[in-house]
Amino acid sequence: MRYRRYYNKRKILAFRFLAVFLAFCILLIYVDSRLRPAIREFAVLEAHAVATSVMNRAVEKLLIEKAPDYSELVTIVYSENGAIAAITGNIVALNLFKSQVANAIDAAFDSAGKTYVGVPLGSATGLTVLSGLGPVIDVSVSYSSSTESDFENEFTAVGMNQTQHRVMLSVTSNILMALAGGRVANTVTTTFCVAQTVIVGTVPDIVFN
Repeated sequence: MRYRRYYNKRKILAFRFLAVFLAFCILLIYVDSRLRPAIREFAVLEAHAVATSVMNRAVEKLLIEKAPDYSELVTIVYSENGAIAAITGNIVALNLFKSQVANAIDAAFDSAGKTYVGVPLGSATGLTVLSGLGPVIDVSVSYSSSTESDFENEFTAVGMNQTQHRVMLSVTSNILMALAGGRVANTVTTTFCVAQTVIVGTVPDIVFN
């Protein structure tokens, strides 16, 4: 009799333990399903910031080491009366520098390897009062990139009959970020001043593209 009661008591305890365990698992799955998209979205934003930083550092390093002179990229052609007739670009030098920039950025992403972005659990809940609070969840991110760039001309009046000409390089990196749960395609675009000078005289309407 006592053995049967003891057996029944253990059976009830085991059933309760199983019920609590199943409830905990269901709750865990529910919380994961609700938080995972938010964590992923937050991680993508953080990874985008990291990618922008990697890209900027790569170009800044290249400009410090190999920044071309204005005269290497651009030639100002004057007419017989001394007026500016045209502003032409050195296509070979321009394309060479574009290639160096693209290679430097792609190499920077390759060397970055796997990085980790921290997502505060409170921020993933979407509640303003919990933003930035709670334990930080580390999400691993790997990058691969394909970079394109193009030159633009920027003219700014800086004085009487004087114009500042800046050769700008617009760089776009199409980045594939591998996060837990899949891959995300992202695009990072930024613009850098490659060379500049002050032109005295009237700038022609047509310059190199």
